[in-house]
Amino acid sequence: MILLALVLAFLASAPAAQSMGVSPAVLTVGATADITYSNPDLAGTTVTVTVENGSLVNPKELEVDVVLDKHGDGSAAMVVPNWPGATFNAPGVKEIARMILGYIKEKQS
Repeated sequence: MILLALVLAFLASAPAAQSMGVSPAVLTVGATADITYSNPDLAGTTVTVTVENGSLVNPKELEVDVVLDKHGDGSAAMVVPNWPGATFNAPGVKEIARMILGYIKEKQS
């Protein structure tokens, strides 16, 4: 009985599962990418997803706000930038990396 009480107490104190998704799996310049985020502990708040091009020479960054509902679920759409790839980061979740098709290298002046 004590063991059951300990297990139930542990499960009650365990952090809620959080997740993020980006679709489609391979992005295309100018198309729409959908970002989903879920974290019951942040229900009713707005989470900022940071999107970076990963370049050391010419780093670029976008921020996409995802509004979470009363269950902690939300989504947002973004237009895919003219980058060769992108990484997506948000609080409490693993980074997601995506290739981007249709990248046209900008001319250097």
